[in-house]
Amino acid sequence: MLFSKLALFFLLITLLTSCSNGNQEDVITYTFIPTLKEAMGEARYVRNQITPRGIAELKQKYNNMPNKATWLYIESSGGDIVDGMTLAEWVLEKKLNVKVIGKGCFSSCANYVFPAGRKREVAKGSIVAWHGSAMSGSYYAKLLDKAVSRAKDYYYNVCASNAMHDPDGKVNCQQGAEWNMKHVANTMLEKAKADALREKALFDKMGVNACITVVGQRVAPRAKDFWFLSEKDMATFGLSAVLPDQYEKTDTSSLNVSIELIDLQENSEMTRCTHQASYTRIS
Repeated sequence: MLFSKLALFFLLITLLTSCSNGNQEDVITYTFIPTLKEAMGEARYVRNQITPRGIAELKQKYNNMPNKATWLYIESSGGDIVDGMTLAEWVLEKKLNVKVIGKGCFSSCANYVFPAGRKREVAKGSIVAWHGSAMSGSYYAKLLDKAVSRAKDYYYNVCASNAMHDPDGKVNCQQGAEWNMKHVANTMLEKAKADALREKALFDKMGVNACITVVGQRVAPRAKDFWFLSEKDMATFGLSAVLPDQYEKTDTSSLNVSIELIDLQENSEMTRCTHQASYTRIS
C-alpha cells in the first residue's frame, strides 16, 4: 500500500515536472547582447535590438529545441527596417505566437514582429509603440542623409590621399564627387522603393493595415516621437491583440522617449493612407 502511494507520488512529480518543462519549451525569447564594439559604435545597440546576429542566434536556439516553441517572447527597442521584416517573416514561417514583455516592443519590432504573431499578447507594464516605417515620407530622406554622409567622408578620405581607386573599387575619384553623390542618391532611392514593396507584401500576408505604422505622423497634432494605440484602435487596423487591463494608462515615464496615446475616434480617415511615396530618380 505504501509502495503504491509512493509510486503514485513520484508519478505525479514526474508529470508536473514534464508539464513545467513542456511550458518552458513552448517559449523562445529573443535576446541580443551586443559586443563592446557594437555597444560603443554608431548604431548604439540597446535593449535587444533586432540585428542579423540576433536573428541568427534565435533561429539556432529554435532549431536546437527538441520540442519547438510556439511562443516568441520579445522585448526590443527595434532596429533596422529590413532586419525587423526578416524576423517577422521567420515568425510567420514558423507560425509563432508573439508576446511582448519587459519595457515593450518599439519601432520595427512593433511594425513587423508583433503583427506577425498568430496570437498576440502584451504583458502588464509593457507597451507596443510605433515610430514610422518605409511608408514614412522621411524614410528616403533618412536613408539618403546617412548614405551621403558616409560617401562624402569616404570619398574625401580616399581622394585626399591621391588614390584614384580604393582597393575594393568602392569609389572612383576620376568620375568626381558629383557623380558619386548622384549614384548614392539613386541607390538609396531604389532601396527605399524595394523596402516599401517588401513591407507592403508583408502586411498583406499578415492581414494588417500598414497605415498603423504611420498614423501617429499623420494625425493632428502629430506624435512627437512614438505612439501607441488602444485595443479597439489596433483592431481598426486589423491588429487583434490581448492587452492588459488599463493598457491605455501604461506608465512610460521611465523611458527616455516621448510616447503618446493616439485616439482615433476623431481620426477614422487615418486608417486609409498611401503606402508608397513617389520618388524621382536623379539624372
